[in-house]
Order: sequence, then structure tokens, then C-alpha cells
Amino acid sequence: MGWYRSVTLGEKLAKSLGRPSGFDYMRIVLATCVVCWHTIVITYGTDFQNLVWATPEYRVLIAWILPVFFALSGLLVAGSLERATGIVGFLYLRMIRIFPALIVEILLSALILGPLLTKFDSTTYFSSPMFWAYFLNCLGDIHFALPGVFTDNPTDKVNGQLWTVPYELYCYVALAVLVILRLAKRQWQSGVLVAGLVVFGIYKSVSLDSITTGPFSGRLLVACFLVGNFFYLNRSWIPHNRMLGAGSIAVALVCVSYPRLTFLSPLPIVYATAFLGLLNPRKLRVLSTGDYSYGIFLYGFPIQQAVVASGLFPRNGFANLIVAYPFIVMVAVCSWHLCEKRVLGLKKFRNAIDSMFCLGAAVRVARSFALLGKRTG
Repeated sequence: MGWYRSVTLGEKLAKSLGRPSGFDYMRIVLATCVVCWHTIVITYGTDFQNLVWATPEYRVLIAWILPVFFALSGLLVAGSLERATGIVGFLYLRMIRIFPALIVEILLSALILGPLLTKFDSTTYFSSPMFWAYFLNCLGDIHFALPGVFTDNPTDKVNGQLWTVPYELYCYVALAVLVILRLAKRQWQSGVLVAGLVVFGIYKSVSLDSITTGPFSGRLLVACFLVGNFFYLNRSWIPHNRMLGAGSIAVALVCVSYPRLTFLSPLPIVYATAFLGLLNPRKLRVLSTGDYSYGIFLYGFPIQQAVVASGLFPRNGFANLIVAYPFIVMVAVCSWHLCEKRVLGLKKFRNAIDSMFCLGAAVRVARSFALLGKRTG
């Protein structure tokens, strides 16, 4: 079947009633891949991390994970935005999804994990400026270390995974700005935005300052998110085609393997993500019980660090993964049922919040006109 005869992304999405299981599988797989990668970093340190990023044969194994995560987020959040009645309600939904579990993870790390594993006495630990600065993570201002915690590990970061949180917040802010400018829900305007991102990618790919052997820029993640938004808006004409899917996967892997090509990767990454996510395989029962991917992402790093700090197991990646992963999943399940799911029950108030905001804005405008009338009267 040629690409011109293929079903579209929109048709595939409608066929699954807007809830394709492929995206659910992708979230779990991506969160698990993050844990696998962090296992290597945690057990072997930053020198090995730098070696991986500097070697295309190794880099290709992990460099696609976060861009795909943000591409997936862009596709799904665009759907949420389309269903939202207003920008305030949309931002409210994003905040209740991100921050409650994040705050719980930070509190548990600082108030339970830290005191148990710190090398300092309680007075020194709780009075340290580093301890108090750690709570800024709850606001998206990321601080990785706690006083005296994991200092004998290859890395002393308590939550190295959180470096992406500010970029996720940037994505929501960027989308909110596009809504205010009336660009986020219009196909051709979003196309102009994506064309601009492509031109920027070409520029970065040929400029000398884009050559780096380290991790890619967070700007790439934001670009993947915005291109994901574009793909969702234009799902009615973008084909869902196996040849394009396979080609996009191959091109994306090549692009992320070489630093000079990294900024050319958003388009193939997003298409590959949409193609795989819309395959809609049979859903396992465990996936119907909750979305555990965010909990796996949040709690993976500190649990893996604690396994290394215990000194009870060989310090290698495989052993760390075998020991830590069951605990990570268990905590993620608890996080979903005890925190995330309960807070998401508050999403029913989003329309009321939008209405309150609109009413408040209307009252302020009316008061301004009334005051203006008195002054000119």
C-alpha cells in the first residue's frame, strides 16, 4: 500500500476510540529504559556516561529515550489541550499531573531517605542550606544533592532524573503562549512553527557550536514536544504508513547517534512515536489498573542509588537493575493509587476553574470600564 492510500493518524486514533494501547506500552517501556540507563550511570559513574555519549555505537542505545518521551508528551498533551475549555483549565490539569507526585517524592527523599543514609548527624543534616534548598525541587527549581547522602557512590545525585522537569514546564508554558497567540490549534500556523524548528535544526547541525560529545540540549526535547503538537493537529492528513514508520525509526536513530545531526531528529522521532503508539496491540490487564510510568521515572533514581549505597550487592549495572526494579515498580504502584490517581480525581473541577477565571476577568474589565466612565464623566 502506497503512502497515499494509507490510513491517517487521525483514522487510527479514532479506530481506537482515542485511547490506543500503543501509547500506554510506550510510556512503560520508556520509563523502564530510563531506569536501565540510570543503572549504568549510577553504578559506573560519569566517566562511563561521557564515554557512552561520545561513542555513536553506544549513544544510539540511549539517546532516543528522552526525545521520544517528549514527543509522546507532545502528542498526548495536544489532545488534552484540544479537549480543554480554556487555557487555565489546561494548565490546571498539567499541574495536578506533574506536581503532587513530584512533591511526595521530594518529601520522602529529604525526610526519610536522606536521614537514613546521610553521613552527618541529624542536627547537621537538617540545618544544612543544602537540605532546605532541596525543597525548591517542588517548584521545578532542581537541586540534585542532599547533605552527606550518596557521597561514596559513583555519583552523589539523589534525583538525577529530574533535570528534565524544567524543560517539561517550558513545554507547557510555550504551548500556553501559543494558545494566547491563537496559534496552538491552527494547522497552518503550527506548520510555520515546525518549519521554523526545522530551519533552526539545520542551522544548528551545520554550526560549529552544535558539536558536542555530551548529552543533547533540552531545547531538542522542547522541539520534539512542539512537533508532537503539530502532528496531532494535522492527524487528519498525515498517513500512518509502515514504510514511513520504518524509515523514520532508522533516520531518527542515525540523527541521535551523531551530535551534528541531533537537531534534525524531531520530525522523524515524532513520526516514529506516533506510528508505534497508534499500532494499538492488545492491552494487558496490568496496564488497565493504572499509569505507573511517572512513578517509575520519579522513584527510580533514588532507589537505585540506595541499592548502591547499601553495599549489599555487586556494583554493576545488571545486579543493580535486578535488585532495584521490583522495588521501583512497587513504589510506582503505590504512588499511583495513593497519590496520583486521587489527585487526578480533582480534574472534574477544571471547567469550574476556567469559569471562575473568565468571570474574574470579566469583572475586572467591567470595573475598568466603570472607572473610565467616571473619570470621563
